[in-house]
Amino acid sequence: MLLLSQNSFGQEWRHRTQPGHFFGVQDYWGESGEYQAEFVVWNLEAKYTSVVPNESDNWVDVHFPFDFNLVLGRPVDTVAELYWAVKVGKQTVLQGSFMYDPSPNRFFQLEYFDPITLDKPKEIWGTILDAYSWEDQKGQNVFIRSFLDVKDMVIDGKKTRGRYLYVYHYRKKGDEYVLLRKLTDVVSECTGNMESDHIIESIELTDVNYDTIAEISFFYTSDCINDSSDSVYSKLMMLTDGKKYAIRGRISYTMSTNDYELGKYLRKTAIIRKFMEEKWFSLNY
Repeated sequence: MLLLSQNSFGQEWRHRTQPGHFFGVQDYWGESGEYQAEFVVWNLEAKYTSVVPNESDNWVDVHFPFDFNLVLGRPVDTVAELYWAVKVGKQTVLQGSFMYDPSPNRFFQLEYFDPITLDKPKEIWGTILDAYSWEDQKGQNVFIRSFLDVKDMVIDGKKTRGRYLYVYHYRKKGDEYVLLRKLTDVVSECTGNMESDHIIESIELTDVNYDTIAEISFFYTSDCINDSSDSVYSKLMMLTDGKKYAIRGRISYTMSTNDYELGKYLRKTAIIRKFMEEKWFSLNY
């Protein structure tokens, strides 16, 4: 939505908003030259600011709260009415209010799903662990996790084991469920303790970028460790609309810090990256 404001000097400022608490401002005629736009969001309990340099008639856009710094009070973590203003120099050029909902999964409901409904016994490998469905802008989605244990093999006189983990994301198109993404992970030739498991309680359905297309995130371990190991190799994944975002690394049993690496696509999206990193550090199993 676009709005116009005219200040006492005759300048016109454009303001635009988008769902998900995105704000933009523009000096319509470019009369300010180079300037800094200060966005301020506040209520009685908190105050946030974001200062962005700009020039001419370019748009300045920010996303609340990701592009803001909390300068007073405590973070707003419940539904609340917030006030906003845009300042250039000492002058307030735009202001208003909005309802803020911090929940990343306001619109979607995760439900149990009977995988027999898919009628794809040859496509889904191993033993099905769980299955869920949800509705979003794209229609009905189905998410399935399964695993397959490999029988003991003897290598260099030692018994070894293996395990495959599978993840499937389907979307219903007409009367058919179409596979959007399949993930496969494997631990093979394990002679120690098998640590390759879907972590059931890690599953979460969200819409962190407010595009009305749900993201589903989940966590699993993928390692073979010995009794002296103090960490396990793990992966946090997110699937949305056929795309995959990932964090991979070792989670320590004894240390408060974790060593991890961002997937290449996750590096390109700040909003999803922030959510995934926060989830990674909150993991506890």
